Amino acid sequence: MAESPVTMRDDTMSVELDTTLDDARRLLEAGHREEAVSAFLRILEQSPGLPAASEPLSRIFLESGEAHYAARQDADASYFLGLALALRPGLPEAVALLGAVSHRQGVQLISDQREEEAEAMLRKALECGFSPEEVARPLATAIGMQANRLNDAGEAPGAMARLREALAIDPDFVEVKKFLAALLVNEAIQFYNRSLFPEAMASLSEALELDQTSADWSSKVADKIRLQVAAPWRPDVAGRMVIPHLEMDVAYACNLHCDGCTHYSDYAVKGHVDFEKGREWLERWSQRVYPKLFRMLGGEPTLNPRLVDFILLAAKLWPATSCEVVSNGFFIDRHPGLFEALGETGTALQISVHEESEEYLGAVKLAKLKEASQKYGFSFSAHYGTDEDFYRLYKGKGPTMRPFEDGKPGASMAVCGNDTCTTLHLGRIWKCPPIAFLNNIEERFKLNAVPEWQPYLQHKGLSADASAEELRDYIRKTQYFCGMCPASKQGGSERVLYPV
Repeated sequence: MAESPVTMRDDTMSVELDTTLDDARRLLEAGHREEAVSAFLRILEQSPGLPAASEPLSRIFLESGEAHYAARQDADASYFLGLALALRPGLPEAVALLGAVSHRQGVQLISDQREEEAEAMLRKALECGFSPEEVARPLATAIGMQANRLNDAGEAPGAMARLREALAIDPDFVEVKKFLAALLVNEAIQFYNRSLFPEAMASLSEALELDQTSADWSSKVADKIRLQVAAPWRPDVAGRMVIPHLEMDVAYACNLHCDGCTHYSDYAVKGHVDFEKGREWLERWSQRVYPKLFRMLGGEPTLNPRLVDFILLAAKLWPATSCEVVSNGFFIDRHPGLFEALGETGTALQISVHEESEEYLGAVKLAKLKEASQKYGFSFSAHYGTDEDFYRLYKGKGPTMRPFEDGKPGASMAVCGNDTCTTLHLGRIWKCPPIAFLNNIEERFKLNAVPEWQPYLQHKGLSADASAEELRDYIRKTQYFCGMCPASKQGGSERVLYPV
């Protein structure tokens, strides 16, 4: 019986394949590598994956890769090793050498400032099993370079994420630690300026863990943030009570007369605090309390010719306190060195904008103040008020003014807009401006002859000799004089601005 045509053809192909394999082997043994490669490739075209062809061919490619690697021709080495692995996936010698090639290429790419390509190449080296200890530093360097670019582009959160990734790879990389610590400090300061104090403390704590030996910012910023997250009404390490707020009118006069001013400056009150007298008050109370926030205001604080001296003094007495000057902005230019003092001490400038007319805003010059804040490095903000911010805390006006006396001092305190305005005045602590500055208009409107005002005029605040418990309870709890103010919030008055 005759053989089928298919069987005859298969036998013929087998014979041809064996012949071609023999030819390829002889060419390889004779040193004709290029002809041998061509022969093996023809065999694989006919019989893909045939071990008899793929194994010697992969060996040829591996040897070519080794030769190019030895000659530091890394791109060619990588090419041939890739061919070898395509034929024999997982070939140990090829995988190991490809790891070494990728490592060397990654290091060179770092030198060429091609950090993204470097990272990819170094990760490839790791995948190939190249020594993690040798890959760690250059890989972390490539990631750190990318973080630097992100930070330069204003993408600090992305930069910090990448730096943390770099430290996970190389925990002992000092430069990366310092870079991340610096960004964390900047983040802490931003949180601090937005009054997000727990977040600020978290960022700063992480920064200090990374870089304990950093420069001056560490203790200065840390102390400020630690004060803000400290529990109030408790003593600090020096025995001073931490209190939330304290403010001081360094000037009683004001160039504006805003109807409903809680400091009574709408009645053309005159004068300012003598610096030597004010220093005496501040120095004495600095031994008793440590405020988280200290405001210098008025009246209008820029009407005090020694405003800069008050700023420097407050920062010296309470270096960790957030200090702030609250001004209407009209006379800022009367104080040479003011911007430098604000920047040097970290004192913020807040401008209270009482009207939004073109003439008013032109006099205040907010844009120039913002430029100065950026140049000298101090925090600047503009607070735009509304009519509801101003309402009289008494009935009548001027000679006819009378306390509300609703008989509900607790309710009055609950709606009080001055609950964060603990005031230093005449060397004493007062719960709020309305009770502190009542004496400024007492004589003018003969309030001392009005029976309704007598209980309030007799109040003299707390002296620096008061106990810690007395001070705490005085500021925190409802006092009888809270009853002079309304028990329910009154509607805001129209803002009437009278130039003096």
